[in-house]
Amino acid sequence: RDFFLYVDEFQNFATESFVNILSEARKYRLALILAHQYIAQMDETVRDAVFGNVGTLISFRVGAEDAEYLEKEFIPDFTAGDIVNLAKYNIYLKLMIDGVAGRPFSAETLAPFPRAEVSNKEKIIKVSRERYGTPRGEVEEKITKWAGFLEMPAVSAQASKAPVLYDATCSLCGKPTKVVFPPDGRRPVYCKACLKKVREGGGSKESAPSISLEKAVKEEPVSFGRPKKKPELLKRKRKPVNLTELRKTLEESLEKNENS
Repeated sequence: RDFFLYVDEFQNFATESFVNILSEARKYRLALILAHQYIAQMDETVRDAVFGNVGTLISFRVGAEDAEYLEKEFIPDFTAGDIVNLAKYNIYLKLMIDGVAGRPFSAETLAPFPRAEVSNKEKIIKVSRERYGTPRGEVEEKITKWAGFLEMPAVSAQASKAPVLYDATCSLCGKPTKVVFPPDGRRPVYCKACLKKVREGGGSKESAPSISLEKAVKEEPVSFGRPKKKPELLKRKRKPVNLTELRKTLEESLEKNENS
């Protein structure tokens, strides 16, 4: 089965990827129709790939710059001047037959057909759609299945409903407000302005009272280090000495020494 790929404004898509496509298109029965204004729009690598994979070359009248490039394909039979001065509906072509390129020659194409009195435009479009087209819904369904959107869970009707709001009074400023939960009197309720202050830490913290410089100088300095223990607390308490027991023990030890 043959496949046809039409690319308009080819210079916008002429990347190095097209070099591989051009070299392998014949193997996959892919026919490329590439349209653009002039040869210089293509990168040198892509340009060489285009002309290197073309067997039959046909040229109508072109500009001087393009004619200089095409002259290499038609010389010595036709020069750049001949290509620039081609008459209307006339062409120069070089055919490839059985893998062998023949000599260039000139030919005359058919002039445009006169406009028909009765137009068959709509009939042709209708037949073309019936024969080659696919219904839009079928195409969108296939794309959706391929993209995996059908596997996404549907949004529940309950989630899509608007939340129920309850009347309440702000615990900070006392203004009436709306909340999404029924007020129970235990949890604090804030309006939008006060809620922002609370989240930033300004609604729950009280600011420290300001004092004058004279009062601050008279007060004792506040130490931010770890408080040191007083020396008297570090002293160990001595146990009271029993002098009677001590004297008795000494006398017994002396008697033992005398007897020995």
